[in-house]
Amino acid sequence: MDGASRGTRRILTIIVAMAAMTALLLPVLPAAADPPFDQIACNAAGALTIIPNPPGPSANQWQLLGRGSCLGDNHGTYFADITGVGHSDTLGLCDPQSNPFVMNFDMQVTVSLTSTSDPQFTRVYTERWASPLTTFPIATPFLDTDGGLQNEDYYVGAGTILTHIYAQCPPGGSPAAEIVWARTA
Repeated sequence: MDGASRGTRRILTIIVAMAAMTALLLPVLPAAADPPFDQIACNAAGALTIIPNPPGPSANQWQLLGRGSCLGDNHGTYFADITGVGHSDTLGLCDPQSNPFVMNFDMQVTVSLTSTSDPQFTRVYTERWASPLTTFPIATPFLDTDGGLQNEDYYVGAGTILTHIYAQCPPGGSPAAEIVWARTA
């Protein structure tokens, strides 16, 4: 097995492990007392731009723009518009001076949901997508905390940003991204 095959196999192993962790965490996330039931699953496409810098606190700047759809709360389908800005200390496999993991990923995200069935169900979420330890490139799993900048009372979900396929590190590769996440509260 050559070096490229071992590297590809290692990346795939990390992706599978992180996806399994995300799936296992969804049913056990703690919630605040009596939050409104708002279970919803979303899938979006967009662009994830990362400006890499040397390792250090908040050194790597992340910007996410996306559009997709959500469903699951018995109110029909929603159009989802996503904007987010964030940072991380390292860039995982794209950071030659660190281990293969992203340290302190933190992104403030606004998700605007436009109902396709009734305007009264349209809403906006301010969320914090974060993980103290995650992966990049290809898959970046995160936990979703409700409240974003104002209030971090409880976890409401989890998801993954898929980008920079073939492990092409910024500024190379494509910023094209697929975002999948679910809110369980």
